[in-house]
Amino acid sequence: GAGFEQPERRGLVAQHRLQRAAAEQPQAQRRRRLAPAQPRHRLQDHVDVVVRQPLAQAREREHATVARLRRRERASITRALKAEAASERLARQSAESELRLLQAQVEPHFLYNTLANLRYLIQKNSPDALAMTDALIEYLRTSVPDMRARRVTLGREADHVRHYLDIMRMRLGGRLELGVDVPEPLRAVEL
Repeated sequence: GAGFEQPERRGLVAQHRLQRAAAEQPQAQRRRRLAPAQPRHRLQDHVDVVVRQPLAQAREREHATVARLRRRERASITRALKAEAASERLARQSAESELRLLQAQVEPHFLYNTLANLRYLIQKNSPDALAMTDALIEYLRTSVPDMRARRVTLGREADHVRHYLDIMRMRLGGRLELGVDVPEPLRAVEL
């Protein structure tokens, strides 16, 4: 019985090995199919080419687009600021021209009226005639040079106004009382 069982057992063991080999064979084939055909670094290169490079290129395009939009925005802001500055410059020049035109219209009337008033004071032998003559001389001394100047200082303009008001006070017979006071540090400020 023992000899008979042994070949049988050998046959069973061999049969079992064959079955196991047959069962393992599809697993080995599956492993080969799943295992990369290329080394890992080649697969990584493939991932870089297929995935990472397009992402990097997309980021670069996005950064370039953002930079281009920022440049356009800065250029637009710069143009708007230049246009606003030009508009303000034109408005200031227009206002200065209007002021000069008004001065040119008002000053002759002021001078004629003041000279007529001065003539009346001289005819009446009024002591105010000399004071009005002095005030008119000071007024003309400050206003005539400033007519040609594009810019004057605040102090010069205050002197001009003070002389004008002195003449007006004398013409109104002392009924006008005003004072012009400009602090010394502000007298040098240009208008």
